[in-house]
Amino acid sequence: MKPRPEQTRCGAVRDRRGLLYLLNIPGTQLYKIGVSKYPVSRLLALRRHGSPTAQIVEQFDLGNGYRYERYWHELFSQERRSLVGSTDGKTEWFELEEKVAGAFLLFNYCLLASRTAATRGYAELQMQPDTLTKKEAAERLGVSTRLVEKYAGEGRLGQVTYVRGKTGKQAVYQTTSVETLKAELESVDQQLAPTNSRSTGLVGAEYVTA
Repeated sequence: MKPRPEQTRCGAVRDRRGLLYLLNIPGTQLYKIGVSKYPVSRLLALRRHGSPTAQIVEQFDLGNGYRYERYWHELFSQERRSLVGSTDGKTEWFELEEKVAGAFLLFNYCLLASRTAATRGYAELQMQPDTLTKKEAAERLGVSTRLVEKYAGEGRLGQVTYVRGKTGKQAVYQTTSVETLKAELESVDQQLAPTNSRSTGLVGAEYVTA
């Protein structure tokens, strides 16, 4: 599903996808925080319009780059500076101490790592055709997910594997183990079921007569 476009103040529609980037003018504490699909092209444009020595410090693919850009702009609102001589993006510069810029980088590195791990784990889960999620196992067995957890705790579902899904760690079960348990449960149901309706009626009649 494509990301929903975001509307700007002037009514134009912009795509939420974009890389969050951090620029710096060497030898200064001036940093620019912005978003662009093509940070290098954006850098070249800024150099042509008053920031000739600006350099890219880092860029992050966090999905909705505009949301994170807005967050940092609001957080650093007191440090906002206008770049003298610049005619493009001159209000998106901030005077940050080195340790603050370092904290910005560290935060986004961690955010990127967690996002990447979640995506990789979900892809790994999708690539395991011989396993079933808890919900899938419950549907296969015709029971609740809570009962699946109980069976797993009793060791009746074999070895449980945990992979990282979209919402954190997720248990997956071997399809063969689920099918074995399903056959076992069906066998028990058949043993408990009455042999035929005629004998059931007879027993009932005898009971009533007695």
